[in-house]
Amino acid sequence: MAVRIGSKLRPAINWAAARASQVPLSPVIDDSQLEWTARLRHAWKDIAAEAESVLAMRERLPRLRDVSPDHKRIAGDGRWRCFFLQGYGQKIEANRRLAPRTASLLDTIPNLNSGFFSVLEPGAVIPMHVGVTRGLLTWHLGLHTPTDHRKCWIKVDNVTLDWQPGHSFLFDDTYPHEVHNDTDDYRVILLVQVERPMKAPLRWLPDLFLWGVKKTAFVRDARDAIERIESVTARMERA
Repeated sequence: MAVRIGSKLRPAINWAAARASQVPLSPVIDDSQLEWTARLRHAWKDIAAEAESVLAMRERLPRLRDVSPDHKRIAGDGRWRCFFLQGYGQKIEANRRLAPRTASLLDTIPNLNSGFFSVLEPGAVIPMHVGVTRGLLTWHLGLHTPTDHRKCWIKVDNVTLDWQPGHSFLFDDTYPHEVHNDTDDYRVILLVQVERPMKAPLRWLPDLFLWGVKKTAFVRDARDAIERIESVTARMERA
């Protein structure tokens, strides 16, 4: 029922988000329009160091398909792993203790929805898909990237981008996008999802839609999975 209702409402919600948007509607957006991006980019080495310590236990990192049932189709090969510091508005305290500098930087981001280390294993493919709502924007900060960065890429609509350490970009994931890591190395980024800057009163519609999404079984299941993983992380931390 949630999927059916959401599918019917989404065109109107995306229209409202587009009309209210205070940033361009292009697939890729200049991230300097969000003041916090420069602050995180300046601290990328600190963030990368914490990500590296987490990666020491990367075989224990959960696959995204196990955290978010809604991602099973696009994360089906199991080569997309994640380490959530905040997911769907919920802070993951055990994980935050393992990456305190990154966690404190995420706390400075207004209207943060999710923030996590995103790990693509060698050969990973995320097939073409679209995001849920234009009311959210996605930001990537490169931390550890393959030497031949041209073989590890994301295509958003008709724009192809790749990741490099300390470099970042912002995009609208309601445009069709796909990801390939055609190398024998890992790609690690900080993935941040935030609410699109929008003007009232039309912004209230996307905000209400996002509130409703957070109440669905998809998000409840993801939060339950995150809580289970948090307990595992806590045991690892004590060990």
